[in-house]
Amino acid sequence: MSLIQSTAALPKGQIVRWIVPAAVYCLCSTTPGFRIPGLWARQINPPQVRHRQYAAKPPKWRKPPEGLLFSQEDVPPLELWEAGVASFKPEGLTPEACRDAATQYCSIAINTLSNWKGRLERDYGIDNYTLHCMGVILTHFPEVKFGRLGWHMFKTASDLNYDPSTVSMMDFLSTLKSRGPESERQLKLITPRFEKILRSGDPEALTVQGKILLMRIKRQEALGFFDRAIRAAALKEQSTGTPTAGSVTATVSAPADRAPRWPSEAGCYMTRAAILMELGRIEEAKEALKVAALELDIPAAYHLLSLAMPEGSQEQEEYLLKAAVSGITQAFPHLARLEATKAIALDPGDPRRKDHHIMASQWDILANSQ
Repeated sequence: MSLIQSTAALPKGQIVRWIVPAAVYCLCSTTPGFRIPGLWARQINPPQVRHRQYAAKPPKWRKPPEGLLFSQEDVPPLELWEAGVASFKPEGLTPEACRDAATQYCSIAINTLSNWKGRLERDYGIDNYTLHCMGVILTHFPEVKFGRLGWHMFKTASDLNYDPSTVSMMDFLSTLKSRGPESERQLKLITPRFEKILRSGDPEALTVQGKILLMRIKRQEALGFFDRAIRAAALKEQSTGTPTAGSVTATVSAPADRAPRWPSEAGCYMTRAAILMELGRIEEAKEALKVAALELDIPAAYHLLSLAMPEGSQEQEEYLLKAAVSGITQAFPHLARLEATKAIALDPGDPRRKDHHIMASQWDILANSQ
């Protein structure tokens, strides 16, 4: 069946085949190692928006602490922090501050006792927010030793009862295809903390729980948790007077382009749309995709939304164009066919016919160059 046919006429399985990869992409943003740049940082707000500064050199010890887990060779170079801060945009943190905080961390993190964790903020000014942000940056990069340091920072912040780190750890550990003894031990340790956060109605924790259930092929239960996450965020918005998701007036030409209300909001809406499509609840799925597209400006959502529009409609073309200019290459051949259809519908002498043929040719060239 051709892509240019209306999604309403497609078998549900074929619809879902388009939505699931994009949903998985967005949900992957909840893991410590892969987040949509610039989105998550605006949600994990620091206690006070201030520029952090840390000592650039490690402390001078008369006798280095026994059991140090890291050395100064484990401190990532400034270039890595520059790339990470540029991608993730954590508030109040500069590349230099990250490097210096990592320098101090590697100087005091030991594998015996735990009183050093309390000293991080008291003696060195390194709060949980900073640890969490550095953990996200370091686990994003492929170097194993940097990932090990970032993971340890997550663990430390979680041990100090920092909820975002606990949720990120739960997300990562619970979705591993295979877990070794240490991962199993860590998962057992953080599960009570995560369950406490879950009971509090935290949208991020509810989304992660939905993801876990989805991986166990429990779609209805997963949908319930995604719905709960959306309702929890709406309740918070109502208490602060913030417009709720779906109530914002937005169009393709004037999207709301707002910050997500919780880090995995885009993944929540995209995956919810996939489940609803599977259940045949097409209109509800379209509404979920509209939030992801028009409010959160997720390119894949524009493409998926175009497939649910009447074939050849202006709305469909607008969504396809938005997806195409945002880098969704799957939209190119569809646009080529739309332009060719427009050309065929015109009289041979109509000057617009040539223009549509040219546009169809250009989209076709782009499609075949991928």
